[in-house]
Amino acid sequence: MFGAVTALIEDSSVTGVEQNSIGEASLDSLALTGLASSRAVSNLLLMQELNRLRALPPNWDSYGALAVRHEAILGALELLIQPLLARLGVPTLSANSDGSVNAMWSAPGVLLEVEFLGIDSIAFYFEDSTSGREIEESGFGAWDLLQEPTDLLVERLA
Repeated sequence: MFGAVTALIEDSSVTGVEQNSIGEASLDSLALTGLASSRAVSNLLLMQELNRLRALPPNWDSYGALAVRHEAILGALELLIQPLLARLGVPTLSANSDGSVNAMWSAPGVLLEVEFLGIDSIAFYFEDSTSGREIEESGFGAWDLLQEPTDLLVERLA
């Protein structure tokens, strides 16, 4: 799995530009080269934000938070560029005090939060306040249960 993520980070087809590590390219360089496609810009923004989270030191919240785990960053990158979540656009990303990474998308009446615990391990919470439906799952199989929440969120974002 790590090899796949590393290849994606270094593959110019993912971001539209050559780069050696997460977030080295800039939006300006994309615009100057004419490669500022929606996908390229979204992937670059995602990688820059993950790079920012990766740089947080231990105790970044002054309450003893752990540094963001490398596996959580790689897991987030691996899963966020998949078609299922990529169609939702760039999420709001944040670090959790346990070293995991959190992604959040919202639309009127709908909230989806995905916590990246490591490579291929997630926890998620979905709430549809219109219907009162809530889903909360975690573990390796949770990924398969994201289809319905993402479909509803895409519908509400349209």
